Amino acid sequence: MSKKSEAESAASSTEEPRPLPEQRFHRLSDLSPSAKFVYKVLCDEGALTQDAITDRTLLPKRTVRYALAKLDQADLVEQRPCIRDARTQYYSPRPIERPDTE
Repeated sequence: MSKKSEAESAASSTEEPRPLPEQRFHRLSDLSPSAKFVYKVLCDEGALTQDAITDRTLLPKRTVRYALAKLDQADLVEQRPCIRDARTQYYSPRPIERPDTE
């Protein structure tokens, strides 16, 4: 086995599987109110940059940056670079589902 394929198989075996939408719901409920607000704005508006989120929420840039980091750690947002400016990221929400409460 080549070194490259060994490294690829080791990396793929250590990656955690993506959480289910129901698991994301629980992760979201554990986050701060500002992170929940940022997630709600992303759900309502679609993919936005950090500056656009700051404009729409009227939250300080530092708070938005912290909320996005927490949402990213919880796998609740997806990041993709802007085509025109690679320094800028677009954030979009990952789907969540409220678990059945029966």
